[in-house]
Amino acid sequence: MKKIFAFALTALLLVLNAVPATFAQSALPAVENLKVEKVANKTVTLKWDAVTGATAYTVLYGTTPVVEETDEYNRPPIQAENVTQYTVNNLTNGTKYYFNVFASNGQQISQTLSDEVSGTPTAEGTNAAPTINASTGVSSTEFKLEFSKEMNFPANLAAEINIVKSFDESKLNITNVTAVNGNTLKVTTSPQDEGAEYRITVSDKFTDKAGVPVSPT
Repeated sequence: MKKIFAFALTALLLVLNAVPATFAQSALPAVENLKVEKVANKTVTLKWDAVTGATAYTVLYGTTPVVEETDEYNRPPIQAENVTQYTVNNLTNGTKYYFNVFASNGQQISQTLSDEVSGTPTAEGTNAAPTINASTGVSSTEFKLEFSKEMNFPANLAAEINIVKSFDESKLNITNVTAVNGNTLKVTTSPQDEGAEYRITVSDKFTDKAGVPVSPT
């Protein structure tokens, strides 16, 4: 998720004591290919591509995503020096964290932030079974289903997902399922009843990249 240069500048001022006069005359490229390399006990390891001309990187993170230009991450920024991999420590297991990175060299910073990524540290680490993190309604006939890890999705997605109304166990018809990205599906259904609660389960044919099946949901 790209953010304007002004937001990145605000973040950098938290970790630098002074801003040179030439600071705003040019900018470094944005950090590309930021990803969560590994989750472990109270830690998340990030990895990204090097930015030409950068001598340091700043990791921004928090427990809520940054959506609007006025939003800020709710944890202190971390100066990661001239590296392309960094492990964020002292996290709370089971809590989902959102991360962003920008580059700097003492006179310049990235004009925009990297795309935002997320990770959830667990005592079991990367070998923990994937789970459904969230189901987000889009309309009365569509929602997004987000998993905690990058997934291997089964071929016939609709046949491996079951949705029933909690009140009477009546089944909700699934008309289409498509992958938005490696850990998110867009599910289209018959009209859902307003105010009703539904229970979603997926089969063990949903696995993470290591072949670990999804936890019962």
